[in-house]
Amino acid sequence: WSPDGKWIAHWEGVEMIHMSKFTGRQDRERDKLIGETWNVWVVDSDGNNKRKAGRGDDPTWSPDGFVTRAFPDPKKGGPKIMVETRSGWKELPIVPPKTPRYGRFAWKP
Repeated sequence: WSPDGKWIAHWEGVEMIHMSKFTGRQDRERDKLIGETWNVWVVDSDGNNKRKAGRGDDPTWSPDGFVTRAFPDPKKGGPKIMVETRSGWKELPIVPPKTPRYGRFAWKP
């Protein structure tokens, strides 16, 4: 839920459990297709006005009411964290490059 209680952010996509590192069967093409299904959506509290925020998963809300999303960035060798602003999306450089494993992120007021 957004800080003002008006919006819900969630992700949709194929679960990671179907990817090679969990199945034990290497299939880079399938892994790529699964990764491309991960998207963050924002919907108002009564379930209307759904909009696609962008690629990613594990959405969180900043204290000032903007949604963030995370996704693997092969060029960076680790995750890319994006935050929505009044003027569009910008990257939050909070994770060092080549960080292959990362968890969920949370805002600390």
